[in-house]
Amino acid sequence: MLKKLHVNNFAIIDDITLEFDPFMTSLTGQTGAGKSLIIDCIGLLLGARADSDMIRYGESKAIIEGVFDYKNKKIDEILNNYGINILDELTIKREVSKNSRILLNNAQISLNQLKEIAKYLGDIHVQNDTYKLVNPENYLQIVDMFGGKTIDDLFNDYSLSLALYKDELKEYKEAINKNDEIYEKLDLLKFQYDELSKLDLKENELENIEKVINVLSNYDKIYNNLNEAISLLDSIDNLYDSFNALKKIESFDSELENQAKIIEDSYYNVDDVKSSLKKKLSNMDFDKNYLDNLIERENELKRISKKYKMDINDLINHVNKIKKEIDKCENYDEFVKDSFNNLKKKYDDLVIKAKRLEAEREKIGKTLSTKLVEVCKELDLENINFDIKFNLNDISDVVKANFLDDGISSIDFLISLNKGEPLKPLNKVASGGELSRIMLGLKSILASKQNLSFIVFDEIDSGISGITASHIAKKIKEISKSTQVLCITHLPHVASIADNQLFISKYENNSRTFTKVEKLGYNERVKQIAIMISGDKISPSAISSAKELLDS
Repeated sequence: MLKKLHVNNFAIIDDITLEFDPFMTSLTGQTGAGKSLIIDCIGLLLGARADSDMIRYGESKAIIEGVFDYKNKKIDEILNNYGINILDELTIKREVSKNSRILLNNAQISLNQLKEIAKYLGDIHVQNDTYKLVNPENYLQIVDMFGGKTIDDLFNDYSLSLALYKDELKEYKEAINKNDEIYEKLDLLKFQYDELSKLDLKENELENIEKVINVLSNYDKIYNNLNEAISLLDSIDNLYDSFNALKKIESFDSELENQAKIIEDSYYNVDDVKSSLKKKLSNMDFDKNYLDNLIERENELKRISKKYKMDINDLINHVNKIKKEIDKCENYDEFVKDSFNNLKKKYDDLVIKAKRLEAEREKIGKTLSTKLVEVCKELDLENINFDIKFNLNDISDVVKANFLDDGISSIDFLISLNKGEPLKPLNKVASGGELSRIMLGLKSILASKQNLSFIVFDEIDSGISGITASHIAKKIKEISKSTQVLCITHLPHVASIADNQLFISKYENNSRTFTKVEKLGYNERVKQIAIMISGDKISPSAISSAKELLDS
């Protein structure tokens, strides 16, 4: 239950602290006094988004703090997972400013973490909630609210499988769309491969050819100079004679011995060079056809290198890459087949998860329909017949299956309010007062199902009058026996049946507007309920009626 609420600098609320009692509390007062602001503050504590416009004019920060008593193990599990101290009470604090923050038991948390906890703590019905019943897009969400953890787990499984299926479907479609591209690419690759393969390229071939061409192109010059060099080396015998002369006198001077050695080494080195040059000269041969062929090969290699903008070594690697690409393209049908098989596996798994979720929703739908009819009959809808119709999407095709983010079906709420009338869509046949009662029925079932510690009703009795107002009041009172109820109301029946009544008013001081909240005693309640009955002019009969309502 909500034990205490402190609000500072929020809209026209300056600074108030409210303490709430268990069971049922009604909030009454003039329109615009701030009743809905109180609900907005509680909404912030349950994860509603904050806006800087909420801050009281002239102030830099608004503070909303609530203290809650709860008995829900799921909340303790979440607190434990986030490393937050588990205390006897739960204290939630929202600071709305340029640097807004959220504190839970003095530990800072995110808005998503607060929402995760809040759905097990309490529920707020605002005036617009009733009109969710006229929008079929909300029906799945309403059904899922009654599924609890079972639906949450099944939905999470479905969402995960759906994401995997969508990823695989995207890859498969891309593979299919690339089919034409692949065959066009294959033709080009084969042409390039044939062109390059015929050249039988070898590493460093162009450099080696250029060296040979350079030699053959200068054949005469090389031959003549080699021949001349060999002829000039014929006089090396003089070196040998010089060596012998020094050899005879080396014993007289050690330096002569070293110089004789140098001349001897030179003689043999030059003799080796002479022999090598003779061999090279004897091996030299000029073949004009061979030179022409080399020049032709050189031009071909330069042409292909320029065409592909690669040197010969890179072209050799490129040929190998082309071969691999050709193999891949020629086996693309197999690649597409493998892609489809992978998609089929994800599809089969998703279908299983989707059908499990669907089966659980249909099970919940039947139970909810039965309970809702029972509750609505207590709210003067004696002849109501209600059914939840599931319209399955077509998921038979692996590629075109209509999987949606929220499941594989849409939902219709069908209702009949009179005997002999067929079931028709709820949004087409129910009046405002009937919608209010149906929503109250749903909320009463929700409160017991989810073990909420409190529930807030903001004018859920809108459009109700007469004896039905009394039945609405009794239903809300019944809910409050197991779940704390805070209820904004303009109906005297509802206000009077509450265990406690808060009166919200506003006043002006120094040209500023303030909200004031008072807990009413018996006599004050009589007066306010009498005003709700007869208006500003309180008649004796209104006083009598107010006392009768309070005392009954």
